[in-house]
Amino acid sequence: MPIPFRALSIPPGYDMTSLTRRVEKVMGTAVTVLVPAGCPASVFDEAFAWFHRVDRTFSPFRPDSAVSRWREFCPGEAPALLDEVLDRCSALYPATDGWFDAWPEGPQGRVDPSGYVKGWSVDVAAALLEGAGVGAYCIAAGGDVKVAGTGPGGRPWRIGIQHPTERLAVAAVLRGGPRAVATSGAYERGAHIRGRVGALLRLPHHRRRRPGPLDPGS
Repeated sequence: MPIPFRALSIPPGYDMTSLTRRVEKVMGTAVTVLVPAGCPASVFDEAFAWFHRVDRTFSPFRPDSAVSRWREFCPGEAPALLDEVLDRCSALYPATDGWFDAWPEGPQGRVDPSGYVKGWSVDVAAALLEGAGVGAYCIAAGGDVKVAGTGPGGRPWRIGIQHPTERLAVAAVLRGGPRAVATSGAYERGAHIRGRVGALLRLPHHRRRRPGPLDPGS
């Protein structure tokens, strides 16, 4: 999918220590962008403008979002990003044998592409940082984390994986980068994770049947 952002460039001689971290509440979670060496505030502005655009377009919890109103659109009227993401979510259903489903309540229920959108939006934000010349960073949006380069003090990044059933426990720690990690479970709005199913009807995404029982694992 094309990255819907222009690449930024850091002006020569710019003081890279100006800003190293920003956290904003967006997409129903706290999104953190950390750049250990620092970068211009405008890079953070562009990254979070992207995340807010994603929220306006894809949040199933906002009645005014494009994804909440997608059945109202006539052919050709829906935003291009919405069409592309829903097509991708539809393709992921058979590709994951039904483990991923953006239609957790069936064809007449709400559409929730969050399980795909967060990781995709993090990838786009990472490409934005890299286009601005940032080589070391950490972007975290809920269970979706992407790191590159080294962490603060030149140490390797450490990514904790939340235990799927023990809320305050860490199941594993991954070290180093570049690395992208996505976890999802029923402990965090996990209705898009469902049991395996048999054959999938080859129908448009808005007419597909719903998957099997909820699986609580991560």
